[in-house]
Amino acid sequence: MTSVGTTEAGARPAPGGRAAARPRGLASTLAAGVLLACAEPTTRPASFAELAFETVAPPGWAKIGQEMTNRRSHFSLKIEDLTGAEQDFLAGLPGSIEPELTRWTLHYFGNATLGARVDTTVGGLPARLVEFAAVSRPGQQPTHVRYWVVRRGVALYLFRAVLSPGRLEPDAAAVDAIVAGIRFLPLLDGIPASPESDPEPLILEPGDGPA
Repeated sequence: MTSVGTTEAGARPAPGGRAAARPRGLASTLAAGVLLACAEPTTRPASFAELAFETVAPPGWAKIGQEMTNRRSHFSLKIEDLTGAEQDFLAGLPGSIEPELTRWTLHYFGNATLGARVDTTVGGLPARLVEFAAVSRPGQQPTHVRYWVVRRGVALYLFRAVLSPGRLEPDAAAVDAIVAGIRFLPLLDGIPASPESDPEPLILEPGDGPA
């Protein structure tokens, strides 16, 4: 079993670090409000050069740090370094990462049901879309969580969209535009890194998920 480094755009801090992260979260929220209030009703370029990709921001959406949001739904990225990962795990991608996507979703929402699994392309590369319907409390409308798994050499890109309850149709269309607009940039300095990390890194090992 091999544990490898994890970076994520827009990740939540670990329980012990929440107090320290609040000022930054408040500042980000205020910044989002200002930027979204001024957002133009047209699609605009959005560069994530530090993460080696670029895309578009649909009307009503803004790039805040290393994620995109319309204050209800969010689009972010986790990058896994595959250096040293088990060969069985690598050979099983993208299916071998699916049990970890389930664990990651349960970590945030407590209850999630696996939905569609679709082979597709992102930025011209093979990808897999994996969907979950997550419910934090009984009787609540589901939050739809979608992942796009894309391998770029030793970098495993895990794009994630969290679609707010009751906003599936309009926000899914916006996220589809973001994904369709992704263009990867050259990996010049190894694995791209972001300043925050997932509170519980993924464990990359031979998975029991479908290939």
